[in-house]
Amino acid sequence: FFISLSLPDKAKRVSLASSLNGFSFKSLRASITHFKHNKEASKLLFFALPYYFIAAMLPMVIPLFVAHVGGSLALACFVSASFYVPMLFESFFSTSKHKSKVLAISFTIAVILFGSLFFISNVALIFALTIALGMCFAAISQILSGHMTELLYKKKIGEQIKESVSRFKTALKSD
Repeated sequence: FFISLSLPDKAKRVSLASSLNGFSFKSLRASITHFKHNKEASKLLFFALPYYFIAAMLPMVIPLFVAHVGGSLALACFVSASFYVPMLFESFFSTSKHKSKVLAISFTIAVILFGSLFFISNVALIFALTIALGMCFAAISQILSGHMTELLYKKKIGEQIKESVSRFKTALKSD
């Protein structure tokens, strides 16, 4: 955040008030209408909402489970960090031929594993479940991101990529 404040901004800076003035309920309504008509996005939201909620909550909850069974703070941090180790290998799941099945199976197993965390009273089992949850979340993450990319508004994909590339080039030139 602090480094980004020092980056040169070629675009005209706008205030928060002018940004709020530019907000349009018409464009918001059009986006909601587009979403309602996109049945695939609605189905994907059924998986995405619980996934992102639990993925954001797990780093806070896992240390509480470890502390509840009598583990130290260092052990709680280690077990919590082990959740992210399988994420390093998430690209493996993107090569699956049956992505919908992998998504549904991984989601179901993740829900079962997350629910079973409430009944475990051993740090070693919490560690094992955390690794298994990490593998399920790695599978879900890659497939979910791919589906979301496929559902992007096709006309704006090129504009979004061009804007990202131009910002990256500008940042490189300033260094």
